[in-house]
Amino acid sequence: MRILLCIPGPGARQISTSKPWSATQKLLAPILLRDLKCCEFDMPVNAHQEIISYYDTCEWDYQIVWNTQQSFALHYGFWTEGVRSLRQAQQYQNQWMCEAAGISKEDHVLDAGCGIGGSSVYLALSTGCRATGISLSQRQIDRAREIAEENGASNADFQVRDFCASGFADSTFNVVWAIESVCHAGDKSAFLREAFRLLKPGGRLIIADGFSLPAEDLDSYERKLMRGWLEPWAVDSLATFEEFEQSMSSVGFEQISARDVTDLILPSARILNSRARLATWPANLMYWMGLRNSIQHGNYLAGKFQWKALKRNLWRYGVFTARKPGTGHHS
Repeated sequence: MRILLCIPGPGARQISTSKPWSATQKLLAPILLRDLKCCEFDMPVNAHQEIISYYDTCEWDYQIVWNTQQSFALHYGFWTEGVRSLRQAQQYQNQWMCEAAGISKEDHVLDAGCGIGGSSVYLALSTGCRATGISLSQRQIDRAREIAEENGASNADFQVRDFCASGFADSTFNVVWAIESVCHAGDKSAFLREAFRLLKPGGRLIIADGFSLPAEDLDSYERKLMRGWLEPWAVDSLATFEEFEQSMSSVGFEQISARDVTDLILPSARILNSRARLATWPANLMYWMGLRNSIQHGNYLAGKFQWKALKRNLWRYGVFTARKPGTGHHS
């Protein structure tokens, strides 16, 4: 896959990295990138490997920029009255979603796309439920197991699995939970079908993620801006609210609820942008010196693009909840 990084600006021009940059080009990268229209990076062809490569390669970025060593979270977080830090916002998002899904100690929760396990550990410790986190990345799963052990979350377990084809038995879970992971599914309906299969009758689904405007509503600049954000993050595309709700209904879910909570993540999106802007010179210098590769460089640039796209209302942040028909102990 070729990754298109888009940085529109006055007098923009196209520079492609299909051929290696010269030392001079790399040295002048901060100036070149100021007006750069598009630059392309080669990424792995296999979609699963692309996702694994992104998260494993950018682990250090998340530790520095998102403080994952303490927060154990990769998600945006929800900012409400009383929240004063990113770490608090991320924990509050876990709490908010836990309450919205009605999770209790009787539940077995699948954390689909669990990252380094922060949400699973939170759910296990705060409610006493059994939480099973899955990720494509062995590196993430190893870290999640460490975090669970360090925090005494013996009722949280972690496995390397694909959330679109997990291999679990039918009707295994009371709740399927996904924070900013379904976006990585090339076929969102495949995830929803698997979630439906895995839920017990009456089981609940809760998803928090980004959702875009319809592609036909975007002009050329806006499409490039969205690609410049999503592709470095190993996301092929975002669904619209309407598309996703229709897919949930088609799969068989009922009591579908969609909430636009963009206002709750705005401070985190702004923080990510500001930290990316502060990193402009060091990020470009390290890329020039060969200390950061194209995946990491794309990750840095995407931090700016997500904010630019959000300010233009090209995407929104939403939470979907739904239920599988049937009778469960929460029905």
